[in-house]
Amino acid sequence: MKNINDEYKKGNISKTTGNYWICLLQWLRLLVLSLTRARDHLSGIIFHWPESPPTDKMILETITKQKITNNKKIKIMKPANRLIKWGIMLLLMTFATNAMAQYPNGGNHSVCLNSTEPYGVTATAGSTYQWTITPLTGGNGTILSGQGTNLISINWTSTGTARLEVIETITATGCSGDPVSIIVTVNPLPVITLTGPTPVCLNSTGNVYTTQAGMTNYVWTVVGGTITAGGTATDNTATVTWNTSGVQSISVNYTNGTGCTAATAFVLNVTVNPIPAPVITGPAPVCESITGTTETYSTPNVAGNTYNWVVVGGIIISGQGTNSITVQWTTAGAGSVQVTESIPSSSCTAVANLAVTVNPKPVTAPITHN
Repeated sequence: MKNINDEYKKGNISKTTGNYWICLLQWLRLLVLSLTRARDHLSGIIFHWPESPPTDKMILETITKQKITNNKKIKIMKPANRLIKWGIMLLLMTFATNAMAQYPNGGNHSVCLNSTEPYGVTATAGSTYQWTITPLTGGNGTILSGQGTNLISINWTSTGTARLEVIETITATGCSGDPVSIIVTVNPLPVITLTGPTPVCLNSTGNVYTTQAGMTNYVWTVVGGTITAGGTATDNTATVTWNTSGVQSISVNYTNGTGCTAATAFVLNVTVNPIPAPVITGPAPVCESITGTTETYSTPNVAGNTYNWVVVGGIIISGQGTNSITVQWTTAGAGSVQVTESIPSSSCTAVANLAVTVNPKPVTAPITHN
C-alpha cells in the first residue's frame, strides 16, 4: 500500500509546479475526450482521480514502451461529469491569471486630441487609488470615470505633454505607496486642406482635387460624380468627372504621422453647372445655290446664351452670334453646319453638328439656233 502511494505521488505531475502547463494540457485533453466520448488510446501519462484514498487496486502507469492500453478496462476512471468539472476549473484558473493584466501596454503614451483612453494598474484588495493629471507643456485631460479605483478613463482635451500619476493607499492602515507615473503626449488632429476646380460644368472631365501628401489611409467620397483616377487609400489626389448638376461635393480624411485622424472629413462643395443642349434644324440635303438662293438653320433660343456658327461648303449670309443663320451653299459635295452654344455666366458650352449634302446644280449647254 505504501509503495503504491509513493509511486502515485511521484508520477502525479499535477502536484509539480514546474509542470503546470503540461498538466493543464492533459486535463484539457481529458475534457475534450469526455465531451466527444472518444475511446482512442491516451499516450503518455494516464491520469486518475480516485474517489477514496489509494488502495492496492489504484493504478498510475507511465508508458515507456510501445504498448496499447484498453481504456475500457480501467475501472477507476471517473465519469465524464467529474472530468468536465476539473477541466472547467483549470480553464477558469488560467483565465483568472491572464486577467491580471488589464491593459497590454506600459510606459509613456501617445494619444490624439479629444480621444478617450483607458489606464490602469494591477488591483490590490483593500487599496484605493488617487489619479492626477499634471500639464507639462500644455497637455491636459479629464478623468471621466474610475477615480479611486485601479482603472480609469481619460478624455484628452488639449495638446502637449502631461504627467499621469497614481498613488495607492492601503485603506486599513492609511499608508500610501510611492507615486507611479507616465508621460502622455497629446497630439493635434490633422488640419485638412482640399483644393480643386469649382464651379465646373456638367460632364466635364479631368477635374483634379488635391490634399496633403505623405499621409496614410486616405478616404475619398464623391457625391454627384465619379472618380476616374486616384482616390485610393494611398492617393492624395482624386480626378473626378461630374455627371450631376447642382451643388455636389468631394470630401477626404486621412491619418497623419502621429496616427491621428480628423474628427470629420473635410468637405469641398462643388457647383456643377448645366450645359446647353443645342439642336440644329434646317434643310439637308440641299442644292448648290443659284442666283443667291439661301437656306436657314437654327437652334432653340435661350436668353443670355451666345452662339457661334461654322459652315463648310457654304457662306453664312446673316445671323452669326444669334440662334439662327442663313447660308448660301456654294460648293457641291459634303457640307456641314456647326453651332457652339455658350452660357456666359458659367462658361459652359456644348456643340451641335448637322451634316449637309450639297447636290451640284446642272450645267446647261448653250442654246443653239439656226
